Amino acid sequence: FGRARPVAGDLDFGGECLEQLEPWTWQKDLSGADITGIKALKRRIERRAATDEGDRRNVKTGHGGIRDIEFAIQFLQLLNGGDLPDIRTGNTLEAIMALERDGCLTYQERSILEENYAFLRKVEHRLQIMFDLQTHVIPDDDEELHKLAMRMRFSDAGDGNALSAFRDALAQRTAENRKILDHLLHDAFGEEEQIEPEVDLVLDPEPEPEAIAEVMGKYRFRDPAAAFRNLISLSEEQVRFLSTRRCRHFLASIAPRLLAAIDAKPDTDRTLVT
Repeated sequence: FGRARPVAGDLDFGGECLEQLEPWTWQKDLSGADITGIKALKRRIERRAATDEGDRRNVKTGHGGIRDIEFAIQFLQLLNGGDLPDIRTGNTLEAIMALERDGCLTYQERSILEENYAFLRKVEHRLQIMFDLQTHVIPDDDEELHKLAMRMRFSDAGDGNALSAFRDALAQRTAENRKILDHLLHDAFGEEEQIEPEVDLVLDPEPEPEAIAEVMGKYRFRDPAAAFRNLISLSEEQVRFLSTRRCRHFLASIAPRLLAAIDAKPDTDRTLVT
């Protein structure tokens, strides 16, 4: 809700609703469930950075890309927004300035994140102009990439090489972004104990099919994907009492032991369904 805004209907009423939600959005102390969810997201980011080389060409979701900067800033806003009303903004650049002003970012971190965010947004916009579609993926063809570099004001003049200079600049900026994100998360949580993969799988709102197959495939289910759907259905209350989010956290905490017990039964698939 930190970035929500009314866009249609009664705008004044929409604004009043958001004001009513502010105490819930900007809590002075994050709950255990909030921290668990943030830690799970942190681990997903780390695993993606270690394994998904192909995603590095995506300036939005790739390693050190736009999403990494936005995640770092929104994380700091959630962590400090209860005490610091000035940082409650949905605009990323405004949030970066406010976080530095209130001491949540160093001046160096602010400068790097501001410059890199503007650079990546500019790359994103140039890509969409070049290809006339909603894309965030840098071309792997050198000729197309050279065109992008020229549009980004890199030059072949003198001893320069626009293509190499652009590649170096992009690699440097995304590495800086990831370094700052890792630093901020490590300062907040330190080293973590080993977490069972079943826990992260249940907490992931949109797990990849490969992750489902890897975790559920350890057990004797004939159809791991169907077994996972049955498992997640346990967190969906038919009678409203606890929120689905809280139910999912409860399920995640017992998932490793629950699946191990089910796996010991003669018919694992039937046991999970019933």
